[in-house]
Amino acid sequence: MKKVLKPISKLWLLSLLAIFFACDEEFVEPPAVDNSDLRVDLRPQQTSVKSQGSRNTCITFAAVAGLEAAYKRFGYGDLDLSEEFMNHFGKTFWIHPDWDDILAKGEDGSETQVGAFGGGGGAGYINDMMNTGLKIPLETLMPYGSVNITPSIDPTLADSDWQSDVYKKQRVMSNYNLDPNKLTWELQHSDKFYGVANGKFFGPSTGKARDTDFIEQILKREIELVWDFSGTVKYGETWKPCDAGDEAVCDTIAHSMLIVGFDKTSENPDDYYFLVKNSWGSWQTGTDDNYTKVSYDFVRRNGSAVAYIEIPILDPQEWEEFKFIGRWNLVFDGHDGILDIYHLPGYWNDKIDDKRIGSFYTTDGSAYKINGSIEGNKITFYFDGSNPNAHWGTIGNGRKFEYYLSDENYMAGFHTDPDGKKYAGYAKKGELFSEGATTPRPYLPESYENSTWDIVIGETRGTITIGEYELDPGVEFPEFYDLPGTFTDESGTVSAFQMRIPQTVYNHFYMQMMVNGGAISFEGRHLNHTQGNISGHTTGADLVKHPFIMTRQ
Repeated sequence: MKKVLKPISKLWLLSLLAIFFACDEEFVEPPAVDNSDLRVDLRPQQTSVKSQGSRNTCITFAAVAGLEAAYKRFGYGDLDLSEEFMNHFGKTFWIHPDWDDILAKGEDGSETQVGAFGGGGGAGYINDMMNTGLKIPLETLMPYGSVNITPSIDPTLADSDWQSDVYKKQRVMSNYNLDPNKLTWELQHSDKFYGVANGKFFGPSTGKARDTDFIEQILKREIELVWDFSGTVKYGETWKPCDAGDEAVCDTIAHSMLIVGFDKTSENPDDYYFLVKNSWGSWQTGTDDNYTKVSYDFVRRNGSAVAYIEIPILDPQEWEEFKFIGRWNLVFDGHDGILDIYHLPGYWNDKIDDKRIGSFYTTDGSAYKINGSIEGNKITFYFDGSNPNAHWGTIGNGRKFEYYLSDENYMAGFHTDPDGKKYAGYAKKGELFSEGATTPRPYLPESYENSTWDIVIGETRGTITIGEYELDPGVEFPEFYDLPGTFTDESGTVSAFQMRIPQTVYNHFYMQMMVNGGAISFEGRHLNHTQGNISGHTTGADLVKHPFIMTRQ
């Protein structure tokens, strides 16, 4: 006799998955739902109904509602995730896929969208989360504004119409999208960003958004569907499509909602309806709990796209690459400017050959499109002065920058010119580091003798005091000059420090010191065109590298 294995219950499986992938989260058992052949009602597993207010942001509310429901289904309880973030950075990270349009606008031609405005598709946002890695934080880190926003770009330029000529300049868009009042340190360093691990998206050509049998099948799996639609509607207890003669009581609609159930218990098929979570508050919902009923015929006529989430990201973590987004003051050895990082390269790979990072603006106002890559806390980008309007898929033959990011909103490292020469530099959000006291020129080993420097390495601060260089009297042409010294951290602990200067390049250093009981090695260069700044990064195989800045006292 064969032994028959009992099927694993879905709730047990979800519990196991949630515990396995998110062991630091307290599992909250999802409420029971109604599920039968004639009726499915997933409302108990939804988070609270929210209102989009007067803004055109239904797509973000539908997508976020679907994501919150997925997490609740997996035992995370009632999360409140940020619709504002999804709307703002969904627009900021978007890249216009028609290169000819961007090219025609010139070097500073806009290629993203303005984070203040809505529009698009809720199912499309689920698709973006699956394909691009778009993730969102908790609501508290970027709260929603319920009234229409007029971007405060410039009193003479501000315009509430996203099609305004004002927004044909990328820097104007970035003035709003990269506003540090929105892009706060707390937001960018959130310890958890939530997203989609697995799901499905079906566009208009598939017909799935009008296929009531398909929608029922997904609901019977106890999974909600983000549903986009457009057409005509006759409001009432149940929304219905308009027929001939209904013009006086009909409205035209384009909207996105979350389908959470269906009811076919009536003997009359014309009375069958789907139950949807709407973001209109209490207006015209048709039920006393702000959910909306829509007829099967309404779905069959008006559906355009649909998506659902099978598994959310079960181990939400920091979003390291997102920390690079923002407006940076950039100093690269004699050249100053503004580096706007408004895009994560590779984010849009399913639509374009995506190497875009942002734009660089010189002090004279010239604009250059910048491409490269981001991995962890390292950014690599290219500045090609001969190709200011660089195609998003082009690296070019310009300067290659390799910088490392600190959680204190600065990054530092080196760039290499096309001729192979290497120089130091750094970028900082907000005010630049002080140039410090002047290091004597020309650079010689004695230029650094008996000097004192403030230093920040990653997030560690302290003071370095350098003594007099030492030479082996038996070596006529030393490979390095060694300068001993001390490092004093913020607590007053003093440890050994050593600077080694190559015999041929007197602004290039290899340094080592003790921090928190361990040795740190790093490489730096003195910036040629600042009074007293050395920058670079820590070194060492298989170690996370950290930037550093030294400022001469």
